[in-house]
Amino acid sequence: MDVKKIRDKLDIVDYIGRYADLQTRNGVEFFCSCPFHRDDNPSFFVNRERQLYNCFSCGSSGDILSFIQKYHNVPFREAVPHQWLCHILR
Repeated sequence: MDVKKIRDKLDIVDYIGRYADLQTRNGVEFFCSCPFHRDDNPSFFVNRERQLYNCFSCGSSGDILSFIQKYHNVPFREAVPHQWLCHILR
């Protein structure tokens, strides 16, 4: 599986939205409570244009593949062929 193809074809907002209740103010930046720690105030932001996420509380950040790694607790080589990604890219 080509990593660049994954990053170019998939939308990080759509993927993370499957696991977190993302809200938006402008359709580009989305926010919610961080899925990686207990979070009373929304500190987790996802940027559709940059295809990146960042938590201002715990410091977790990255792209769609790093989110898969952290959320599903899998190494990079298992994140790339993740079953949801393979289904979408067919």
